[in-house]
Amino acid sequence: MKNKLTIDEKFVDLITSGKMDKVLFLEILHSCDIENPDKIKEDLIDVFLSVVYNIVEDKKITNEEIIQAKNLKTIFEIREGDLYQSSKDIIQIILCLQVSHFMVDGKLSDEEEIENVNFQELFDLGYDQYLEMYNKCFTNHVIKKAVKNIKIRNLFKNHLK
Repeated sequence: MKNKLTIDEKFVDLITSGKMDKVLFLEILHSCDIENPDKIKEDLIDVFLSVVYNIVEDKKITNEEIIQAKNLKTIFEIREGDLYQSSKDIIQIILCLQVSHFMVDGKLSDEEEIENVNFQELFDLGYDQYLEMYNKCFTNHVIKKAVKNIKIRNLFKNHLK
């Protein structure tokens, strides 16, 4: 189909294998009669955020994955402000997933702090924007844990009566 980029297994494989580069990407766009990546910016942002979500979902974020995601952002010509403006809620979901992984042991390691900085850069978030989103995730995580603990205590309390 012309004037539309097809996101299929082949396209995803090029990304996940690290074979996608700017030249190949432009060739793919040209084969679809797409002259400018801005014409499909929302689709490209969706692909980028899907890649980042999958990086976070596996619970261990490697430096290579961060570099791959940054390169993909450059290849797709995703500029500062594009992500926050169009996908703030999805970024929030990804950050909350990241926070939930970090909080398993109840503390933030030096490595996890570096991951936080990488994600702030990856999403082009200012410090205040990132802190606001991160704190919202942290608060939600703490509240969920407290509710779970209260439910468990109530089960024991009711059982011991």
